[in-house]
Amino acid sequence: MTDLHTHILPGMDDGARNADESLAMLRMERDQGVTAVVLTPHFYCERESARHFLERREKALRVL
Repeated sequence: MTDLHTHILPGMDDGARNADESLAMLRMERDQGVTAVVLTPHFYCERESARHFLERREKALRVL
């Protein structure tokens, strides 16, 4: 099974606040039979530029 919509990247939006929470969420996914996860943080153009969002997303992925 693939989870196509998650808020697992740490500190990106209303999901995981840090890497520990991200890892716990990934473990729960695995325990429920999920074999692939798509990391899909929300982007709000009225809150930040696309460049800043992409930089934050890349940093969150490296942390994870």
